[in-house]
Amino acid sequence: MNKLTITEVEHVSGGNPYLVGVGIGMVANYVYESVGGKAGIDAGFSAVGDYLVEAWENDPVVSLF
Repeated sequence: MNKLTITEVEHVSGGNPYLVGVGIGMVANYVYESVGGKAGIDAGFSAVGDYLVEAWENDPVVSLF
């Protein structure tokens, strides 16, 4: 089995691995800021939790028990 050279790795990964990592970081930062940072993420989790609790309480099958 042969070791891959950096050029072969770049061809397989679709480009420079460092630039791919920087691109992913930029996209993640954009998504984080677009949802409102930590407060937005907390509000999203809270909304999902409230929805699941309401769905559980109003489930006709669960109310039989």
